[in-house]
Amino acid sequence: MLRQIFDMLCRSHPPALGVDSVKFSKLLYEAKIQPKLLSLGDAAFLFASNLTPGLYEMDFGGFVSAVEWVAQQFYSENGAKGTSSPSKTLPGIQHGMMKWQLSRRLGEHNPDDRLLSSLRRFCYETLVHLPSLTSTWYEIMNSWRFERKQQLMKEYALKYCAATRLRATWIGFVTWRIFLHRRQRMRKERQAAIKLQSFVRGRRQYLEYQNIRRITIRIQRRVHARSELRRLRAERAASLGEMDASPSVASAYVEAIECQDSCKA
Repeated sequence: MLRQIFDMLCRSHPPALGVDSVKFSKLLYEAKIQPKLLSLGDAAFLFASNLTPGLYEMDFGGFVSAVEWVAQQFYSENGAKGTSSPSKTLPGIQHGMMKWQLSRRLGEHNPDDRLLSSLRRFCYETLVHLPSLTSTWYEIMNSWRFERKQQLMKEYALKYCAATRLRATWIGFVTWRIFLHRRQRMRKERQAAIKLQSFVRGRRQYLEYQNIRRITIRIQRRVHARSELRRLRAERAASLGEMDASPSVASAYVEAIECQDSCKA
């Protein structure tokens, strides 16, 4: 804020790189500090105490020091030691400035609590109402409004991104669960199909085996029957040969064979 005020004073006529005594006195006069609270001599001494070495203008550091002194002297509730303001009790600005600078060096007061509060009061109670700083305050307010808008947009973006990430995570989780269920179901179906195929294949092979086994048994029985038939025929032929020698035995044997054949029939 002080930087923008300093830049505005530097851009005012005549433009320069610093703030001269006329611009500084005009700022104090518009703020109703000079000559009501600060005399012309004290204002000149304050300006001379914060000049840039070798120049007749105040740079930004000197301007900030001067504004801090004015705020500490005329816009603070208590002085450096907890008493009333030094401008009301001490006889002169030189003694007040030396005591203020000494207190800053020795750390007798907390700048975060006293100096910043004094600067806030000086800026918001006085500088905001100055006609020459109207455009500056509009720029500051626009910058604050823009920063606040950026902050709100960032917070909304973070919430939206968090919601988007949560939704994407949930969709990914649901998709993964569906994929797992489908893969498990397909695995079970594939295992069931493999079992059915193996059962059908085994059943078919078993049927083929039973068919081949029946055919084999039939062939073996036929071969055995033929071998038995050949053996019986050979025995019969041998018996017939023997019966030729003894007709009675042969006739008896033939009758026995015919009786056996009739019984089998």
